Amino acid sequence: MTIKCSNILMGVNMIYLICAIACSSSIALIFKYTERNNLNRYQVTVFNYLTASIISLFMVLKSKIPLLISFSNPFGAVVSNFTGNITDEGSSVICIVLGIVTGILYLVGFLLYQVSIRQSGASLASMFNRMGILIPMILSIVLWNEYPTLIRWIGITITVVAIIIVNLSDDKNHKLQLKWNLLIMFFVAGFAELSNKLFQKYAILEYKNHFLFFLFFTAFIISVIMLIKNKNLQFSLKASLCGIAVGIPNMLTTFFVIEALDKIQAMIVYPAFSAGSIALIMLLSILIYKEKLKKNEIIALCMTLIGIILVNI
Repeated sequence: MTIKCSNILMGVNMIYLICAIACSSSIALIFKYTERNNLNRYQVTVFNYLTASIISLFMVLKSKIPLLISFSNPFGAVVSNFTGNITDEGSSVICIVLGIVTGILYLVGFLLYQVSIRQSGASLASMFNRMGILIPMILSIVLWNEYPTLIRWIGITITVVAIIIVNLSDDKNHKLQLKWNLLIMFFVAGFAELSNKLFQKYAILEYKNHFLFFLFFTAFIISVIMLIKNKNLQFSLKASLCGIAVGIPNMLTTFFVIEALDKIQAMIVYPAFSAGSIALIMLLSILIYKEKLKKNEIIALCMTLIGIILVNI
């Protein structure tokens, strides 16, 4: 009876993980729709970040921690946090500074994501976006001496080989033709993940909602400026609704991952989330958008799924 109840509880908890995978996958599929219908990319991005900003601000107000606190010595507070004496003042300053930097990275990454989906398909774009986790992993070795296990080294090697394979052309000489948009997105996504790592290591966790607000609000402000500079101000209801449709799962993905981690072991959540998202995006892209993958792309996708699983064990 106890075993049966435990299995039922595990199944209920897995719903959070499934929802996280579904939300993450829906972002790529909505972007695919916007690119196929040639919707205003900047307007979609603006409404995406406006929606995410509103949701994150609501979470801040719900936490009852002030959005801004008075700073007596901002620089000293940050230095104090980075030397191990983590305080509320230092955490608040880090939320602002790191949130702004990460917001810029997120915006650039989202724009590259949309471009990559149009040029290379949702499957490949999502693969390179997810592989960005390798950058904070490698830098963690250098900065914090967090050495990976042998299995993780194998996973890192497999994913690097996958990058090389996906950039090989189909001719007999297998000439290497770099897909710069995918590689740049890989690095941008990686450094964005590194920002999250920096926050988790040097700030109080309760300030996470504040960090997310400054992140999304920064991306929103810059995306508005880019929209105006682009001089394509003709309002499109379809583009606006698509932006809102992206902004909601953009925030919910983080919410469901946190809920899943609270109830399921991380060694199950991370590989299942990363690999599950790539697999679901690939499957739905083939079924809905009739994407056709080349042989080397199929091999690279399979290797990436294996690599990400090994990296997260």
